Amino acid sequence: MASSAIHDALVTYLVGDSGDVRTTVNAEQTGLLPSGSVYLHTGQYLRNTYSTTCEVKPVGEPTQATTGIGLEEITHHFDLIVTTTRKASSDGTALTDKAEDACRALLRRYHLASNLSISPSNATFRRALAKRTELVRSNESGDTARGVVRVSFTFTEALVANT
Repeated sequence: MASSAIHDALVTYLVGDSGDVRTTVNAEQTGLLPSGSVYLHTGQYLRNTYSTTCEVKPVGEPTQATTGIGLEEITHHFDLIVTTTRKASSDGTALTDKAEDACRALLRRYHLASNLSISPSNATFRRALAKRTELVRSNESGDTARGVVRVSFTFTEALVANT
């Protein structure tokens, strides 16, 4: 099914040391996301050894709509959850500032983007939309700050006729 190929292509594009999330944030905030700090949500607790991380979490099922004769639009939604911890503030910068900087970089990269190099088989990337779903905030003890950017990636694919 094309939807799983799209999902796999998106995960490959976003996650990991050479993924677009890490590259985007580090282009604006050098070294903020170290190697290994961008990872796919698995539903299991992962002990965090990094001062700043970005968890890439698929949200819900992809939405599908027929858009024309023989074409279907498929949209996948991901939350990019940026977390900074007390370890990140050794230079005196507030935790919320570091998380906010990362979220702003992600918003600039993905909001209304139509030129991303995502190439799943049998589908064409059309656009991405990004919005803030959770403002950057610090927990009660002040040792962690978190912000969430939701990105929706839309692709078109040709419908296959049943014969």
